[in-house]
Amino acid sequence: MEVETEQYQTGIIMSQLPSAEVESDAGSRIDLFIAKNPKFGIVKMPYLIGKKLKEAEDALSDLKLGVNKVEYQETDIVSEGIVMRQEPSWDEEIAVGSSVKLIVSKEPQKTNTPTEGR
Repeated sequence: MEVETEQYQTGIIMSQLPSAEVESDAGSRIDLFIAKNPKFGIVKMPYLIGKKLKEAEDALSDLKLGVNKVEYQETDIVSEGIVMRQEPSWDEEIAVGSSVKLIVSKEPQKTNTPTEGR
């Protein structure tokens, strides 16, 4: 018998009757209660802003998510290699196995400016 729950993954045996501790006759009926999770395979996008790129990649990997694109954006406000934006946004539901886009800080290009008075 399937039981709808978000507590277990789909397909996990949650319980049985009679329980494992009860002795039963060979061939007697055992009822299995199997989890059916309507959100199985869905995770919430973690908050990655402010994390180093490697930390963000590890957090995504832990949720079975990947990175399909890393864009670098020059800034002198945030240290280099820090996630500044993510797509999809934090707390959005996303399918396991999906890939995300990260926008990561990059140190601005140094430009040679002519010195005055030459």
